Amino acid sequence: MRTVVTAMEAYAVDNNKYPYWTYSGSHPAPAGVTFTTEERWKFYPGYAGYSAGLTTPIAYITGASAMEDIFRLPHNFPQPLANQMMYLSTDYYAASPATYAAQDRRYGKWVLRSAGPDTYYQNYMHLNGDYDAGGWFLGSYDATNGTVSAGDIYRSQKNPDETHT
Repeated sequence: MRTVVTAMEAYAVDNNKYPYWTYSGSHPAPAGVTFTTEERWKFYPGYAGYSAGLTTPIAYITGASAMEDIFRLPHNFPQPLANQMMYLSTDYYAASPATYAAQDRRYGKWVLRSAGPDTYYQNYMHLNGDYDAGGWFLGSYDATNGTVSAGDIYRSQKNPDETHT
């Protein structure tokens, strides 16, 4: 995660904004490109003519493997983006000033998230599903519970050790 954060911050210095993400239409995809559920909330890959990626056209990070969430790899998703860490820009909340302000106060301009040892995002223990199986505020992974613990690993602009309790 630290490597990705360094790349994000370098991108922001050069572009006066943080990278685009794949869920909310923050950057229009080329015609015919859609993102599956597993590919949502990821770094925008950058396509020819779309200079939005962390790897192209300027290599802020040398390859997409640094953005992989190692806990997601056992799922063998066929889409490379599905194996990335989750990324949420606070700009997602721009249409709701109160929510935007609350998110910005807590997290800053972004949050990164790893699925943690249970390999699912926002998961209640043993539901084995992403996203709607739980919720954004379910809780952080707690290493004292061992590798069978549910919970995601967070890092935000304002707090490298972000927790949700």
